[in-house]
Amino acid sequence: MPSCVAIGCYNNSTKKPKKRLFRFSNTDPLRRNKWIVACKRKAKDGSDWNPTSKHTYICEDHFITGQPSLEECHPDFVPSLFNFRQMSEIEKKTKLERYQRMSSRTTDITTTTKAETSIPAVDHPDTNDNDVGLENGKEVEAVQLNRLLLDEVGSLRSETKKLKQEIQNLRSKQFSYEMFRNDADKFKFYTGITCDVFDYIFNFISCNLGLCKSPVAMKDQLMLTMMKLRLNIPFDCLADMFHSSSTSVHEMFWRWINLMYKKLAFLIHWPDTDASRKTIPRVFHQYFPRLTGIMDCFEIFIDRPKGLKPRAQVYSNYKKHSTIKVFIVCNPYGSITFLSKVWGGRASDIEIVRRSNFISPKYHVPGDQLLADRGFTLVEDFALNCGAELIIPHFTKGKAQLTAREVEVSRQISSVRIHIERVIGLIKNRFKILSGPIPMVSLKSLTDECTNAELASIDKILNVTAALTNLGSGIVYKE
Repeated sequence: MPSCVAIGCYNNSTKKPKKRLFRFSNTDPLRRNKWIVACKRKAKDGSDWNPTSKHTYICEDHFITGQPSLEECHPDFVPSLFNFRQMSEIEKKTKLERYQRMSSRTTDITTTTKAETSIPAVDHPDTNDNDVGLENGKEVEAVQLNRLLLDEVGSLRSETKKLKQEIQNLRSKQFSYEMFRNDADKFKFYTGITCDVFDYIFNFISCNLGLCKSPVAMKDQLMLTMMKLRLNIPFDCLADMFHSSSTSVHEMFWRWINLMYKKLAFLIHWPDTDASRKTIPRVFHQYFPRLTGIMDCFEIFIDRPKGLKPRAQVYSNYKKHSTIKVFIVCNPYGSITFLSKVWGGRASDIEIVRRSNFISPKYHVPGDQLLADRGFTLVEDFALNCGAELIIPHFTKGKAQLTAREVEVSRQISSVRIHIERVIGLIKNRFKILSGPIPMVSLKSLTDECTNAELASIDKILNVTAALTNLGSGIVYKE
């Protein structure tokens, strides 16, 4: 029963009698050997396959035109369609058109050569007439062959130029820094910052960039990092947008996050007390003239952990969801001046403040004022440890109602404390990656676990987004 010998092809004369099968040549060893090489089969012992049978067949599915050709320049002189070598319809059409052009040129050359060689040779006293005709014929044939080769080279050059233009068009359509640098609105939409700030960041940290062999340009790598922070686009989607692999994009993102964390950390710092009091906005002068900070905690949704213990540590009774919690402080102008490490959603606000070492003479001097919500019952802690005054709204516990003065003070505190809420809302809205839910692999990587890193991956993301927020325009107050 004749059957096809191609790898992965099961056509035979019984299952598909309409399929044509073509025998390997037994009279032309060179052609037979080319067919054997094209099949890329291996013997059972791993050596090259060399069939000895005279009845070796291959089916029509492995030829572009559906049958073999006896012309050596024809694309079907040797089978070329296999499971391991797929060919698009455009490629098939191109090969056939190339053969047809070459065939037509060869026909013209043959006709021209016959016409030119039929011209009588010029008499020469020292040369035989037959020798002169033979030499002229060879010269004409060589000239025509050279002409044919030049035409083929010109055709290949035009095809190459066309393909290069197509590649250039595709590259111009892919996402890149150059694509949006002249469109301020789109640039800010995709990155959350202006082009000038982007250039400043790149120039500031580019001196620390090592040599990295990557098809994605350095500015485009920073661009995709900013797009991930800004829009929380999946890595697979970013890979398609920047014509790279998902693994490469993932590595680029964390590489740039580490760089920005190290180089931009100075943008989150606690200001000098004297400078803070001199530059405090006028709206605070009457009620809070010594105000240095407004503090609060905010939560970010995360994926539910698998383990019972971590699940209990991150579950928030307030949000009824698995969350992480961060302690944040901003100055009267709305700039972020302090950011704690990330804690599980179960941790209380008071515990986070105490363990973040914020209640310390390092940050406060006697007489400093701080604003907070009712939940931060740390008035005595601040007074005893650093002499600072923590101002919180009055409680109604144990009272029928607040006095008129207490109501007025609480109203004044709330009107100012709203600034920290706006800052939290701004950082979450500007960088959608903080809107959650954040996957567990982004909270703390395996590398962090193995090296007992002081900061988890999410800590670096939060510090980078806070620094970028400080680089933006006026956040809360503009006098």
